[in-house]
Amino acid sequence: MKSYLDLIGISNKVNKKTTRLVRLCIVLSVFLVTAIFGLAEMAIRMEASRLIEKHDSGIITSLMDNAGVQLYLIVAFVLFLLVLIASVLMIASSINSNIAQRTKFYGLMRCIGMTKKQIKKYVRREALSWCKLSIPLGNVLGIFTTWVLCLVMKYGIAGEFADIQTNRISIISIFFGACVGLISVVLAAQAPAKKASSVNPIIAVSDQDTSVSSSLLQAKHVGIDTVLGMNHAFNSKKNLFLLVSSFALSIILFLAFSTLVQFVNYIMPQLSNTEDLKIIAAEEGTLIDPGLVSSLERIGGVVKRVYARNNAFDVQATVNGTSTELIDIVADSDFDLESLKKDGFLKNNVDVDKIKGNSFLAFSTWDKTVDFTVGDELDINDYPIEVVGLLKQDIYTADGMTHGKRTLIVSNDTFEKLMGEVGYSTVLVQLEESISEGQVKSIIKKIPEQYLVEDNREYNTASTYWIFTFFVYSFIVIIALVAMLNIINAISVSVTSQFKRYGMMRGIGMELRQIKKVIIGEACVYSIIGLIFGSGLGLLLSKAIFDSLIGSHFEYATWEISPSNIIFILLFVIFATTVAVESSFTRVRKMDVVSQLS
Repeated sequence: MKSYLDLIGISNKVNKKTTRLVRLCIVLSVFLVTAIFGLAEMAIRMEASRLIEKHDSGIITSLMDNAGVQLYLIVAFVLFLLVLIASVLMIASSINSNIAQRTKFYGLMRCIGMTKKQIKKYVRREALSWCKLSIPLGNVLGIFTTWVLCLVMKYGIAGEFADIQTNRISIISIFFGACVGLISVVLAAQAPAKKASSVNPIIAVSDQDTSVSSSLLQAKHVGIDTVLGMNHAFNSKKNLFLLVSSFALSIILFLAFSTLVQFVNYIMPQLSNTEDLKIIAAEEGTLIDPGLVSSLERIGGVVKRVYARNNAFDVQATVNGTSTELIDIVADSDFDLESLKKDGFLKNNVDVDKIKGNSFLAFSTWDKTVDFTVGDELDINDYPIEVVGLLKQDIYTADGMTHGKRTLIVSNDTFEKLMGEVGYSTVLVQLEESISEGQVKSIIKKIPEQYLVEDNREYNTASTYWIFTFFVYSFIVIIALVAMLNIINAISVSVTSQFKRYGMMRGIGMELRQIKKVIIGEACVYSIIGLIFGSGLGLLLSKAIFDSLIGSHFEYATWEISPSNIIFILLFVIFATTVAVESSFTRVRKMDVVSQLS
């Protein structure tokens, strides 16, 4: 052995199991970033190939102005930063736990003459040695995952992803994947290296812990056993910071990624009443015969649903018996009315069935700039109409704002009474997913020539939406699993470092259930503080992302705290804490009390 650094290879072989979680964190961080940038590059290349077909010049300018490309880049870099932060905290916690298990080893190194500077260098080099296999493995997994997902998009989804490349190796993704692995390890190793160099050699080799708490928590409302665990959590400031950060970061990431899902919902809204075929009259002002709806409904097996709409613009109405204004009226089918509630457009909880038929009840569009309210009464052509519900926005304008003009939504039957018109301005058709192109052409041929048919299937963004949603939630699940493994490992190591203390507790007659309360007390400190900080910072970050990505582009958008997100966070914290406690307690239960006291 020429240098003390040669011990790293031997140490890695001996401590292979104890460093497994650290290496797993490195692999997953590299894998995530490689997959993120690999998919982003494939998507950008797909957009570039489409633009090349449309434009002879200015491809770079067109590419950077493309909304899809901008979205891919934004998502990729936001995810890169979040994964980097998560990796640093998780790897730092894992290395810290590894050092806590090997305190005696570092003490012996100090005893044989190694300086603090040499031990710091040793810890950093050892951490970097874990990257030799972890980074290439993460890159390979990321590239393979990119290929698989591209194949699924190209052949499973097709449509807008038909041109995506499936067998290309992304150099950019490999570079950024390797960068996140190296940067996270280098940053994460700083604090543990300093901690290892400060190990007292006398205490380490004698296996004694002379640290004494400067203050104890007061046991006013909980048992002394629980207080002991809480006190141990607060005594180790660095361990407290790392474990609280693990809980908090998991929550922050979840809330941040949930906002990205909302962003996708706004730019690619998935509406229940999105049509495949749209039928309108060839001559302006001509209505479509209701018989066409009946004939289309009789086509079995390939037509999923047929529904019709009508509208009238600049209709004079008296509002609440005082003012007169011009309004627009939209007549919706029963299916359209149900879709308004299903798609979350209604501000208040209204029974949609009330609107159906000759009810003379209506929904009204709304935004933050108008004073339209539930209960408004309008007189239209001597018929009284009552507003029983408001929409969160104006779904009939491009920007979602009413611009001061009200649009009423009524049933087709009510519209027929109000306006005296029999027929529809638009007939919409939803087709079965299994329908062939030949069957679509056959349906179109059955439609009379006085009507125009628009095939809107190619504008369906459901595939893109589900891909983005799948990616976002996949990353959340992976990071949550790594965070939970890290939490379990860190609490377990914290318990292991106190084995002698637990042995003494057992020796003086403390029962296992009391020791379990000690562990619960310690774990609850980490989880509760992590929950408070994570939720607070996560909600602030969520609102900031919402305002920048959504609020700045959609004036009608309002940020709200999602109850389902809060419930999920609580369940995650409870589950992670429970698993960590049970895992740690299992080790204590199997502990040999005699060997710990000897």
